[in-house]
Amino acid sequence: MDQANVEAFARGGSVITDNRNYMATMSARVMDTGESLDKNSLEKVLNGYDPLLQADSSLRRGFPASLNFPYISRRLERKTMKKRAVDLANSLIEAGNPQSLVMIGLGQKRQGEQQESEKNLLLALQADPENQQARYALLQPWLPSILDGEDVPSYILEALQDLAGNAADTYRAWVAAIRGEWTEVLQLDAELASVLPSDLWYETSVKLRADWRIKLTNPEYQPRMANEATQLIDSAIAYYPNQDLHVMRLQSTHLAGDYLASVETARRLIYIMGLELAAIEKGSYPVDQSEIRLRLQRVQQTLALLANVEGDPRVPVYKLRSLRDSAAQVTRRLQAVANKD
Repeated sequence: MDQANVEAFARGGSVITDNRNYMATMSARVMDTGESLDKNSLEKVLNGYDPLLQADSSLRRGFPASLNFPYISRRLERKTMKKRAVDLANSLIEAGNPQSLVMIGLGQKRQGEQQESEKNLLLALQADPENQQARYALLQPWLPSILDGEDVPSYILEALQDLAGNAADTYRAWVAAIRGEWTEVLQLDAELASVLPSDLWYETSVKLRADWRIKLTNPEYQPRMANEATQLIDSAIAYYPNQDLHVMRLQSTHLAGDYLASVETARRLIYIMGLELAAIEKGSYPVDQSEIRLRLQRVQQTLALLANVEGDPRVPVYKLRSLRDSAAQVTRRLQAVANKD
């Protein structure tokens, strides 16, 4: 909350004093009776005092820099605060802010509603033709088809022509990487470095910057380049702790000879896969057979890579044993999901 909302929230409340300290006298009692607030109930209590949802708040009107609401929405959803993200989108719709259309379009894309997503992203571009976030989101599903020379709608080709700034640089570097033209990716490294974590193409830009460093096998550049790749990946994992980045970190740390870091990265990767599996098993995160096969392949690749560190004195045996057990458990669960389908 900002100052205005703190004052509004506290207005009419009892004053805490040394001889009447409600925090001290009431908190334990509330905890004992099981009436304490959890995250969801606290969110309900504070919802009316959330400056992020108020069009006239100091956060929305007086913040020194313009807010990237689609990025904020993505971060909220990753923190399992989906209702707050939806409320934010609704408040932006009421305020006539075209960023709401980008947020809705991205949400629909994540749910597989491609046509509805495109409609809202096109509306966002009509409202703000300079919005590169909306343009990149519109293009993203079509990029493989464009690269393969397949027929794509004319409005997609027009959007590609208008892609600008480091979003366009990221696209060019991505095409070069697909074609194995790593020198061009290297030459675009400075442009890729200018991408902000709030940009939709940030994760792709970091992967490209790390990938050419991993693939640079010249002895005089290693392990320095591999360590640089690890640092880049770590900066992205702080924002996007997904499987792809952990797989790359596994490669970069192994190339640098930091086997203990490789084991810890593999442990974290298997843990993330286990968390996602729980959602898959509940049916709240649908995946097809190709996704299951990809996950199984990642487990096997992880174990194959770690087999190379077997017997290294820097890696405790118990860590490898524990990792194998976790990997075997995830494999069994993945196979069970595959057989169920």
